[in-house]
Amino acid sequence: MNESSKKLSASDQLRFTDEKFIWRFSPNQTDPELLEAIFVGREPLLQNVLEKIADSATSGATHHVLIYGPRGIGKSHFTALLHHRLVNDHKLCESVQIAWLNEDETTTSMVQLLVRIYRSLCKWYPTDYSVKWLDALLDQSPEEIVAVLTRRLVVRFEKRKLVILVENLNLLFENLGTDGQHQLRTLLQEHPFACLIATSQQLFKAVTDRSEPFFGFFHQIPLKPLSLSDAQQLLVKIAETKGQADLVQFLNTPDGRGRVRAIHDLAGGNHRVYIVLSGFVTRESLDQLVAPFQKMADDLTPYYQERLRWISPLQRQIVELLCRQHGTVNPKEIARSLLVDQRSVGKQVRILEEIGYLMSTKRGRETFYELSEPLMRLAYEVKEQSLLLMLIEFLRIWYRPDEMLKLRTAGFSRTTQAYVDAAWERSQTTPDPRLKLLQEELARAKAEGRSHELATLWEEKAAASNEPRDWFKAGYYFNEINNDHARAIDCYDQSLQINPKNACAWNNKGSSLFSLGRCEEALTCFDKSLELDPRHVNAWNNRGNLLSTLHRYGESLICLDKALAFDSRNASAWFNKGNSLSNLGRYEEALNCYDKAIEFDPEDANTWNNKGGSLFILGNYEEALTCYEKAIEFDLEDTYVWNNKGSLLYSLGRYEEALNCYDKSIGLDPKGTYARFNRSEPLFAMQQWDEGFQSLRNAFSQSQLDYPGDTDTMFSLIFRLSEDNTQLQSRINTLVDLYQRAAEEQGYRRPDQVTKRLGTDNVNAGDDISSLDKHKAESSLGQPIVNPLSHLADGLLKSLAKIDADRVTSAVLESYVAAVESRVANLPEFEIPLRLFRYGTRYLISRKESELVELIQPERRILRQALGLPEEG
Repeated sequence: MNESSKKLSASDQLRFTDEKFIWRFSPNQTDPELLEAIFVGREPLLQNVLEKIADSATSGATHHVLIYGPRGIGKSHFTALLHHRLVNDHKLCESVQIAWLNEDETTTSMVQLLVRIYRSLCKWYPTDYSVKWLDALLDQSPEEIVAVLTRRLVVRFEKRKLVILVENLNLLFENLGTDGQHQLRTLLQEHPFACLIATSQQLFKAVTDRSEPFFGFFHQIPLKPLSLSDAQQLLVKIAETKGQADLVQFLNTPDGRGRVRAIHDLAGGNHRVYIVLSGFVTRESLDQLVAPFQKMADDLTPYYQERLRWISPLQRQIVELLCRQHGTVNPKEIARSLLVDQRSVGKQVRILEEIGYLMSTKRGRETFYELSEPLMRLAYEVKEQSLLLMLIEFLRIWYRPDEMLKLRTAGFSRTTQAYVDAAWERSQTTPDPRLKLLQEELARAKAEGRSHELATLWEEKAAASNEPRDWFKAGYYFNEINNDHARAIDCYDQSLQINPKNACAWNNKGSSLFSLGRCEEALTCFDKSLELDPRHVNAWNNRGNLLSTLHRYGESLICLDKALAFDSRNASAWFNKGNSLSNLGRYEEALNCYDKAIEFDPEDANTWNNKGGSLFILGNYEEALTCYEKAIEFDLEDTYVWNNKGSLLYSLGRYEEALNCYDKSIGLDPKGTYARFNRSEPLFAMQQWDEGFQSLRNAFSQSQLDYPGDTDTMFSLIFRLSEDNTQLQSRINTLVDLYQRAAEEQGYRRPDQVTKRLGTDNVNAGDDISSLDKHKAESSLGQPIVNPLSHLADGLLKSLAKIDADRVTSAVLESYVAAVESRVANLPEFEIPLRLFRYGTRYLISRKESELVELIQPERRILRQALGLPEEG
């Protein structure tokens, strides 16, 4: 590398020419910074090995590690990066030195191995180790060389550790033979100055057989194939390092993820295949890609042919069958194809798995097998045919048929053109591999209960098929399962762009918009759905629910009655009608609706909760408590139900139980506001004032404030339970201080906490989703409120209704007014509420409505409402 190229950044080097800088078969030749940039999936393992080395260097223990995995899995990348981390760990460098042995150098004796180790030290630490001294030593006999090098290494590493990095340990041990292995084991046991960090393509007899010298010697760690997410991340990182922002963006789209999924199926998690294919997905010219791919296959062929010679004829037949047949196969299918006994096949596939040729997956009671090294298939194809099926399949994955058609006239070389033509012809007769894979993965995810993955899987499938039904399904799962309403809307828009007359898609888009609080847009969608299908029950239900949220309760009831006219057993519509009636104060009618909803859906916690709320308001406390307990029975983690039960128990004077409920609510939702404020009330009632005020402080400091507390109850408790004016003044001061500080520091919004049910449709699905609730989703829609200090001022005025004037004297009331005035007189938020509060207390003392005549009519109306007086005639 010349001086000018040395000055280039890692990303610039890679962009300069990745053929030169990303070495597929020799990662140790690649710039370590590039290896760091594209390292994925193995960081915990790397840290584990580094910790073992550090422990070996500092504690006196010695850890020997064998990392094994099939060819191309990333062992060399891992080793190169391990070396890079070690030499750049300045603290660890003081206690270790590294001998990294060249994996291509053959060693057949102990003396050769020690010389290799010393030469490596000379290379990496030229000031500490002399090549000339070693060359002079080579004139001695092999026995003398071993003795001298052993003594020197033992002395040099008396206070530090030698880390020996060995790749292809199986070949080294095979060449050393049993005698050489015994000598090495004896050296390492008698003089534990070194730890071996080694790799091999599989576990082998020298480390697994009890009769062998190195049995039980290594900590054995399998290097597993990259997962799908690892593969995605690897390709993204390579593109990022190359500065290809457009490709990074594409790889993160559903279409990009779907293509990576199909590539992952081809590559089988093999690290090297992704490095090779990364060039394919980033190059503009296919002519520059086919030759390296063919060369890789050609280079691998002798290795895999040799591996096939190591196994029995039946085992070889099984492997060759899996090379020909893409995907997983069970023993029964293998036996049928090979015309042999199934029991014999079962035994042999288990052996092949043990020695690293196959890997298995369980599907129910059946076991399916596939190649552990997909590159073996590639090498087999070189022998069997002129064109590589893996490369043909990759082209089908990466290019759509319309893109492939254009490539056929792009003027490629003859070889490249042959691959393009073969990919095009195969696409005309064979289904898109992405769609097949996604359909299989959707079935597995559903069977295994991985419901949160269904949305992205349907999105990937939709991107590949561009079918409106697939976009609809993706939107459904994003909305109903993942609660990702924004992505659901995007999917519904894609579906409606293709088929704008789908009433269900318009309804579901409206539901997602409603969940995001975009009510006017949602209303338009529901209207569009009803225009296309006037009998659409969920659209009528959702429209009624939305209108209730907008406080248009009369219109809401008309819509909900429409929904129930078309489906009288719709629990969601009965529930929402109950909410609308409750908002109108028609609690008895609301209870009838909640009972109907429970009749058709008896295990819905929300309905039991809201029924309990109506009973609570009507004063039927014991029945309300039963409803809350039912709600908890069906949903132990509903924070609002625990809060509501606490409020009811507080009203019954069961303060300790109320506190337990509030604490349960807070435990389920540490940022929840209602329970944090409400728990102060039983504390105040139990005269635990310091803890009560601390609860309020916690509510302000830890909550996303959507409910500033029941302040009229707080004022009432302070007034009723303070024993003298000093206590009264102190507690009022503390309460106002808390709210004033919150008003100065933050701004707040209050969501409408009435639970809504949205009806969504799942039609033309083609699959069973009976385990999912098709009719419900929760939504909290925000609306602006006044600041906390204004809320406290309103609470002061409302607290008039809780004063028992028959039990207090006029002097006590006047002292109460004086205590409040002394703290809030200069606060603008209290100006009007405080003036009305004065008039209200005068009325409570005199019981004469003439006290109110000085107020203007709107103020009289507000005060009469606060006092619980009827409206003026």
